[in-house]
Amino acid sequence: MDVNLTSFQNALAAAKLALHGWGAAIQMNDLTERFVVRFPLRLRLRVGESARFYRRSINSEIILRLDHSLNGLPSLAAEHALEPPMFAAIERSLRGNLSDEEQTLVLSFRRLSAEKRKALLDLLSLG
Repeated sequence: MDVNLTSFQNALAAAKLALHGWGAAIQMNDLTERFVVRFPLRLRLRVGESARFYRRSINSEIILRLDHSLNGLPSLAAEHALEPPMFAAIERSLRGNLSDEEQTLVLSFRRLSAEKRKALLDLLSLG
C-alpha cells in the first residue's frame, strides 16, 4: 500500500478516535495493522454484548479494553471514561422514572453476561 495513503488512513483513524474522546490514549503517530485473532465463541459473545451496551463496534471495544487492561484495572471513573459521548444522557432519558436503586439494578443487570442474566431471570421467576 502507498505510504502516503497509509499515513492518511492513520491520521483519519486518529481523528475519528479523538472525536469520540479516545484521542488521549492513541496518538496520531500510532500505526494501525490488521491482526486476526481466534476468539472462543463465549468471549466473542461477551465482547459483542459489551460493544452493544456502549454503542461501539466490536473492534473499537477490543482496542479500548486492551489499552485499558495494559494500563491496569479501571476504576469507576475510568469505566465512565470508556463511555461514548452522550451515553450518560441517553441512559438517563431511558431510565428517567427509575429510582437510584432501580437504576443501579438496571446497570448491574446489563453488565452481566447473557448467561448470568438468564439465570437471574429464571431465579426471579421462581418466586
